[in-house]
This record gives sequence, C-alpha cells and structure tokens, in this order.
Amino acid sequence: MGVSFLILWIENFETMDEKIGHIHDTFFKSLFSEKENALALIKAGFPAEVLAQLDLDTLATEVDSYLDENLQQSFADLVYVVGWRGKPLRIALLFEHKSQKPADETVLLQLLRYQLNFWETRLKNNEPLCPILTKIFYHGRQPWQAKTLAEVLQIETHSPLRGLVPDFKYLLTDLSQIPDTEIRRLFAEQGIQIGVLLMKYVFDKSFVERLSELLKDLDKLLEGKNGRIKFKQILLYLLKASKKNYRTKIVEIMQEMSETTRKAYISVYEDMLNEGIEKGKAEGKAEGKAEGINLGIEKGELRKTIRGVRSALNKQKYSIEEIAELFEVSEAFVVKVQLGEIQEDEDQ
Repeated sequence: MGVSFLILWIENFETMDEKIGHIHDTFFKSLFSEKENALALIKAGFPAEVLAQLDLDTLATEVDSYLDENLQQSFADLVYVVGWRGKPLRIALLFEHKSQKPADETVLLQLLRYQLNFWETRLKNNEPLCPILTKIFYHGRQPWQAKTLAEVLQIETHSPLRGLVPDFKYLLTDLSQIPDTEIRRLFAEQGIQIGVLLMKYVFDKSFVERLSELLKDLDKLLEGKNGRIKFKQILLYLLKASKKNYRTKIVEIMQEMSETTRKAYISVYEDMLNEGIEKGKAEGKAEGKAEGINLGIEKGELRKTIRGVRSALNKQKYSIEEIAELFEVSEAFVVKVQLGEIQEDEDQ
C-alpha cells in the first residue's frame, strides 16, 4: 500500500502564452523530478501532522496519469509514491505559474474535476477509492489566499447545508509570502535553491536588479555534484523565461564569474540558439550564419565588426539581440565579445 504524490501544473486558467507556460513547466519538472528536491518540497509545505504519518524513505516515482483530454490541456503531472501508515493515499501537488491569481471558482472546479477523474480511473481498474490531498505551488505577483469550496459557495460554518454539499480545501505554497532566508533554509541544495528563488522573482519588477544576488553562487554550483546539468537547467530557464533585454545584465554578471563559468554560460547560450528558441534568428536569414566567428565575415572586416559590437555594448542602450541584428552576427558572437572570448586581434 502506498501514497501517490502527484505534481500537477496549471498551464492555462485564463489567457497564457503556451510557449512561456511550457518554459516554466519544463523547469519545474526538471527541478522536482529529482527525489531529493521532491522531498524538500513535501517538507516545505505539508502540515506537521501529515508529515508525521508519511514514510518519506519509501518515496519513489510513478508513471500513471489520471487526466482526461480536457485536463491534458491544463495540466502536466509528475507522480511519486510514498508509504502512509499502511493505507493508500493520493497527494496532488499543483504548480501554478501565472502572474495573476486565477478565480477561486476556476481553481476549485479544476481540482475537483481532477479528483473525480482520478477516482473514476480507480473504479475502472477495480481499485479502492482513496483520499486525495491537493497542493498548489504558486509564484505569481499577487498574494493568493486559499479558499474552500464551501467558502466559494458561501456556505457558513454552522449552516445546515454543511455536510450536504461537496467541500474540500487545498494546501498552498505562495512564494511571494516566503522570505528568501526561509526559502534558502527549506531548499538547502544549491541548485534547487537558486531555481526556486528565480521562480519567485521572475515576474517581479525588481528581477533584473536582484540577478546578481540570485546568481552569486553559480561558480559553486558548477563545481558541485551534477553541477553542469544543474547549471544548464538554471541558465536555460533564466534565458528563456526572462525578458530579452535582461540578457546584457546576465552577461555582465558572468564577467564577474570564473573563466569556467563564463565558458559554460556561452555553451548554454549556444545550445539555446541551436534549439531554435531564439525566434527570427534562422527564419528568413542565411543558414550559413553559424555560431562564433564563422559568420561569413571577411577577415579584413572582423576587427571592425568586433569594435562596433563592443562600442554598442558600451553604450548600454541596445539588447544583445538588437546588436546581433545590427551587425548581422549571431547573439552568441555578441556574448563572446562582451565576455572577452573574441578579441580584435583574432583576425591576424
């Protein structure tokens, strides 16, 4: 007998750009598909009386999905199984990443629909029904106050209707309400700590000003266990999820890092470009524009191009993408110039 711990993500309560939604979904699952990180997330948000009954040593992944066609458009799930006092229990963790809190009715009805689908699936499989706990992991701008279904239906605590209509409540972790010091305590491992803090501030107006502090431990992260994998996860999320005009700031931060970190950043940046993430780079342009200095620039023009790129960077008025467009070079070329990986004398 076991407990299933399901991580669910709401991709679209209202209007949501699917590409941006996919970026947050992918990053969240890349963080919490690791058992250690999932354990940290459980310990960070479940009531003490619930944690006391969970046998966390038995935590393991499960591949089953219980979502219907309609919910597949709104959810992506990641499932864990953990022991619970010898009884089966399903725990659903729902990740929501919108910058504005959706309507309470929408949240509760989608959660209720999920629970019904889950129970119907168990009946079809001749399995006994079991309790479901739901949890939302939220990192939008506005504070979120969890409500029960009875509250939304405006049924008072002592109303005779209580017990005659469905009701449930969900657990909620709202990152905006958790101090950074507490996040660092709850998520002690460096990779997940940086990742969760980035998610907390990614929609915040102060995000670019906070980047130096948020990324200060990248050198240490890169040196640690599975450092390169975690470094790539974090940097790809940062580059894809943040505004493009923040990228110059990111490169400035990389200039303060070790040479190993700078080179790792360039590698991640090139990987992103090669994946086709940067719209408008390959489309409508000559395919011969490869990364680095193999750009079809004549040797006699290379020094002039490097000098022009550096001058544009020094003015701090243009984004990396705009400079690349202006000089007809790749964004990776601009990043390498800014980091000093390409010098003016390289055409000699």
